[in-house]
Amino acid sequence: MFQVFVGEDHGFGLKEISQIAQVVIAIVNLLLAGYVFYYAKGKDRRVEQQASQLHEQNIKLQWFKELVLQPNLACIKNFFTALDTLERKIAGSPLAPNDRQELSAFIKSESHQYRKAFVDLLYGVDTGLGRSIKDNMDNLVDSLTTAIFDATINLKDPITFDKEVRSKIAESYNLLISLIYNYKGVNKS
Repeated sequence: MFQVFVGEDHGFGLKEISQIAQVVIAIVNLLLAGYVFYYAKGKDRRVEQQASQLHEQNIKLQWFKELVLQPNLACIKNFFTALDTLERKIAGSPLAPNDRQELSAFIKSESHQYRKAFVDLLYGVDTGLGRSIKDNMDNLVDSLTTAIFDATINLKDPITFDKEVRSKIAESYNLLISLIYNYKGVNKS
C-alpha cells in the first residue's frame, strides 16, 4: 500500500521549484512594471492638465486686468471719491428731510454710474465676482442711506461721521480691493 520511491525523480525537486519561482518573479515584475508605467502616464497627464489650466488662468487674469480693471480704475476712484464728498455736503445747517433726500439721491446716482461702468462688466468675466462686488456696493449704499435718514445719528459730529460714513466707505473699498486681488481667473459661478 505504501510504496517508497527511493531514487526516483517525481518532478518537484529544488531545480523545478527554482524555475517556478523565477516564472512567478518574472510575472510579478511584469505586472509591477505595467503598474508603474500606467501610474507615471496618469501622473504626467494630470501634471500636463494642471499646467494647461494654469496657463489658461494666467491668460484670463491678463485679459481681466487689461480689458476690465485698468480702463475702469478711474471709475472706481471717482465713485469712492464722490462718496468722500458727503462730509462737505453734510456740513452746515441741520439736515432737513429735503437735504436727506438729496444726499440719498446723490449716493444712488453715483452708485448707478459705478454699477453701469464697472460692476456690470464683471458679470461677463465671472458672475460670482460680479455678484460679490455688487453686494459690496449695495451694502455700502444701504448703510450710508440708513445713516443719512436716521435722525438720531448726528452726522455733523466728526466722530459719528467717521463711524457711520467714512469707516463704511473705507471698509467697502478695502473689500473691493480684496475681492479683485483674490480673483484667480477661475469662474465660480
